Amino acid sequence: MRDFHGVYVPVPTPFRGDQVATDRLKANLAKWNATDLAGYVVLGSTGEFPMLSEAERDVVLVAAREAIPRGKAFLAGTGANSTLHTIRQTKRAAEIGADAAIVITPHYFTKGFAQAGAQVRHYVAVAEASPIPVMLYNFPLNTGINLEPDTVARIAEHPNVCGIKDSSGNIPQAAHVIHLTPKTPRAVRGVRARARWAMGRGQGHRRAHDARGPGSGRTIRHRRAQGRPGPAGLLWRAVPGAPRDAGRRCHRGHQGVPRLGGAAVVSARERRRVTL
Repeated sequence: MRDFHGVYVPVPTPFRGDQVATDRLKANLAKWNATDLAGYVVLGSTGEFPMLSEAERDVVLVAAREAIPRGKAFLAGTGANSTLHTIRQTKRAAEIGADAAIVITPHYFTKGFAQAGAQVRHYVAVAEASPIPVMLYNFPLNTGINLEPDTVARIAEHPNVCGIKDSSGNIPQAAHVIHLTPKTPRAVRGVRARARWAMGRGQGHRRAHDARGPGSGRTIRHRRAQGRPGPAGLLWRAVPGAPRDAGRRCHRGHQGVPRLGGAAVVSARERRRVTL
């Protein structure tokens, strides 16, 4: 299994009208490829995967695979509300060439999916069927479902589960996960403050760095590896003026069009908005 470590960028999904702007996506990735980033998270929350059709997700993954060099890891979001659909999406991502799948917790039937047994059965079935390593994705703010440490530990026993992307914001819970899974791979941290804590723990945790400044995350990681000044406060100094929420590197372009790394971006959320 590939060793997923380092700094990863969660990749936004650019649109031009109603179509995925694959040229813009590739242009952004080409710029980031010039950095020492370890890889990319495609079709995560920043990529607004719930807003995309299955065909659109396919287009995004194919374009990303063409633009991401083999030396950088390609993590693909494949989660869905059904186990069979998740398996199908995961197998498709593997066919396209993703190195690992990030699988969000099923959440439409909140009462049923909140049960640990259902969560374990779902993830074990996906891991068993997946041709590529599976990473759990815990984002209770968006899903209403939380993966408890004991549940994560049970799922992590499967040899094809490579880690967890934890966007819960619950640091004590993350510490408990680390305690219960000492032999499992690392966890992706989703927000700056939690990334700072994770590095402070000395666990070598990866973080899904936002697209605001790939180089800043690399600098922090290198300083940590060299035993230079501790992580407390370093992250905020490296990204001056950064907002506390994990967002995109957006600035206002002509006529108020958001831009990412110089490429015009129209988000899927805006594209789907209905004016009443």
